[in-house]
Amino acid sequence: MQASVGNTEEVVTADVLRWRLHTVADDVKDRRHRPKSANVVFDNMIAGIEIVNCKNVKVQARKNCNTVAIDKTDGIVVYVSRECMDTVTITASKSSEMNVSFPGATDEEDNIERPIPEQYVHKIVDGKLTAEVSELYGE
Repeated sequence: MQASVGNTEEVVTADVLRWRLHTVADDVKDRRHRPKSANVVFDNMIAGIEIVNCKNVKVQARKNCNTVAIDKTDGIVVYVSRECMDTVTITASKSSEMNVSFPGATDEEDNIERPIPEQYVHKIVDGKLTAEVSELYGE
């Protein structure tokens, strides 16, 4: 399934996608046709979800999701379930205002929300290029 959303005056909300999906891709290339915001909620994702060229997006994996790819997106919150929080891989490029929200240690605790780093410090160490998250994102 591929989805693209295009109405600049509406808030777009997807119903809960209850079937097993292979992938979902949301790519709005023309900035004039980006919605003000979009919400995507799904139960199971076999491969992953890809969010490209979007603004103000909320993505919620209620059960399983292996991969979340974020590219050229401004403002996204990825909510992951307890089922996939230890296995999900989030990849981001050319994006800003990114956060991930995941369950606390117990079901009684509130969700924990953390920023996905946008800034890295690169160094050459022993002839290899290293990358570390900037101190701005320290705990």
